Amino acid sequence: MPDDLSGVADKVTLFTLLDVLEHIENDQAFLADLVHMAPKGANILITVPAMKSLWSPHDVANHHFRRYEMSELTGTWAGLPVECRMVGYYCAKLYPIIRMMRALANIRSQSVGEGGSDFSLPSAPLNRFLTSVFESETDRLVNQIDHPEAASYRAGSSLMAVLRKA
Repeated sequence: MPDDLSGVADKVTLFTLLDVLEHIENDQAFLADLVHMAPKGANILITVPAMKSLWSPHDVANHHFRRYEMSELTGTWAGLPVECRMVGYYCAKLYPIIRMMRALANIRSQSVGEGGSDFSLPSAPLNRFLTSVFESETDRLVNQIDHPEAASYRAGSSLMAVLRKA
């Protein structure tokens, strides 16, 4: 954890680790440092790539150390003074397409996007469609924060967690 956060971390109420942990070799130590710096009641929003089976040249190009299974993500905060408000998959509706694209990328040893990743700038109509697909998952994810017992998606290309420091 960067030392330069020590002067402000105790004032922060929301930390966002949006596709960060997979880039850090010792993710558990990083998260532990952050939790210990955070004030009581602070929230931590985490997103990470999910499903080891989706590992592809895209992950290599983006310098990922790992993709997470749900149990691995929850293990990163095991023993820390946090309450898990929600954990679940997202990017669920596109998961079958992403799974197929990753399988093809692994067969070809090459991703379909730019720079060895899956990403390239979509056309405006495709971008609007993808935005609507992502937005359609929002209500279920938000509901899960207030109702942790609510079912999450069974699979997705990403995982999200919301933690609160106890």
